[in-house]
Amino acid sequence: IYAGNVGELQLYGEGYVPEVVLTSPIIELGGPKNLTSIDWDAETPEGTKVEVRTRTGNELREVVHYFDRNGNEVSKFKYMNLPNFMKGDTLVEYLPGPDWSRWSRVYAEPGANFLSPSPRKYLMIQVKLISDDPYRAPSIRSITVRFGRPLVRRVVAEVNPDRGVRPGKKQEFQLLIRPSFSRNDVGFDEVMVVPSPSVEMDLLGGDELEVLKNRDDTLWVRLPEVIRSERTISLRFTSTLFSNGTTFQVMVGRRGSWQRVDSGDASELLPGKGTTVLLKVAKEIVGDLRVEPIFTPNLNVRISFSVFEIGFPRPVEVSIYDLRGRRVRSMSEVGAAGKYEFEWDGRDQDGNLVPPGVYLVRVRVEADRGAEVAQVRTVCVVY
Repeated sequence: IYAGNVGELQLYGEGYVPEVVLTSPIIELGGPKNLTSIDWDAETPEGTKVEVRTRTGNELREVVHYFDRNGNEVSKFKYMNLPNFMKGDTLVEYLPGPDWSRWSRVYAEPGANFLSPSPRKYLMIQVKLISDDPYRAPSIRSITVRFGRPLVRRVVAEVNPDRGVRPGKKQEFQLLIRPSFSRNDVGFDEVMVVPSPSVEMDLLGGDELEVLKNRDDTLWVRLPEVIRSERTISLRFTSTLFSNGTTFQVMVGRRGSWQRVDSGDASELLPGKGTTVLLKVAKEIVGDLRVEPIFTPNLNVRISFSVFEIGFPRPVEVSIYDLRGRRVRSMSEVGAAGKYEFEWDGRDQDGNLVPPGVYLVRVRVEADRGAEVAQVRTVCVVY
């Protein structure tokens, strides 16, 4: 009888890996291009998804790889000191330069507006194929990026003030836009401002401006003339910010074609350095809580408050308690920092009017750091 030892053991699993990341090489666009949208054709069975990101730039970094005669990569110093008969090939690799953007946010859907800075000369695309089911996998067939001729060689914008803004208080802002043109640029005559996260904006003055849209999350105006020369364009508006790092995305357009504006220093005379606004540190997560003190059958209780420093959507809950601590009504919605308003009709969770008396109104928010923040006010129910 002969005994032996196991020299090798191989295990094979079934199904698909949970995540695959595909990154394109650097894509040369043939000069600066105005990148407008991105589309893709993918198959995503239940339990799977496809995430698409982009990055762009104008500069390339050259890296030279050195090899000896046997194909081994060596340092430049060692390569230069090798005898000629021991030297192998050299390979030049081009990598993103210092001006390249970071990877963009995940695109929400095919056909979405392009998120990375534009116009740019070079582009990279990253695709993540993700599956929560080992027996199902997503696939992607094609990606299409739409681009065209730039309206203007480069545009930068800044917002003032961009530091020390009081959260939850109406503030006047000045938006400065400074274009730089090449000889054949067609120019622009429209400006669109979209804040992220969404906040209300109200344009100030400017009878010569034609307001095309001025809703809660978009300010869109037409200028009195097409801008084709280098000058600084100024817009003034008011807004109330609740989130630190609120960014005003600015675009310039003409005849339905839009071009993103770079965040930067548009004026040496003002302190602003971009379109992202930093707020003073809020002393509390829930502020400006106002509760109408009396409920009658003819007058509902209006509850309003502000939520600060919540970066991602969280449950915001308003609960009504009696003095014995029993919750009689709960109202909630999911949201981030901003202004909230609720209305209580004096009824419990089953739709019945509560008895007269004193009740507690409790506002609860889950902060980003995981702690719960709550404030309480009283309200009297009177018949």
